[in-house]
Amino acid sequence: MNGQIAEIANDIWIGNCEACQQHIGKFSRRIHIWHDTQPGFCDRLRLAGIQRTSDPGTVADGHTDLSLEYLEGSIIGVDRLSAVYDFAKQDGRMLIHCAAGIGRSSTLAVVALAARGADPFDALAMIARSEWKQYHHPHCPHFKSKRLNEIIKWLEGK
Repeated sequence: MNGQIAEIANDIWIGNCEACQQHIGKFSRRIHIWHDTQPGFCDRLRLAGIQRTSDPGTVADGHTDLSLEYLEGSIIGVDRLSAVYDFAKQDGRMLIHCAAGIGRSSTLAVVALAARGADPFDALAMIARSEWKQYHHPHCPHFKSKRLNEIIKWLEGK
């Protein structure tokens, strides 16, 4: 798979695992979303020097990387949402990536954009527009409505 990457807004990009490896020096901050059911994905993260952890959000490498375990479609949870929100509030060009760069990364990008001042519904539109223009993929973005509902309700309480 080639590195798939899309610029969203507010110095936030989304992409796949290969994009993270190919553009490692381009970003001062990275959110790595992984899960154990994906063969080889965790190995690729480790080869890229990214530590996998079972903690909800572990910041490593001088506060430049956030590692999250999150299975597609599973409940995200307040601990993970808070970790992404707090991490994204800090300045710097940031890449949010999962294996394919179209589902989990897009979903958590809503939180990151909100942390940097975007309205959550505007964030959805920004992500959809960017992915459609830059990915040319018929299934982009691949948002899960239950997860978006969880995120929007959580953001309303911020």
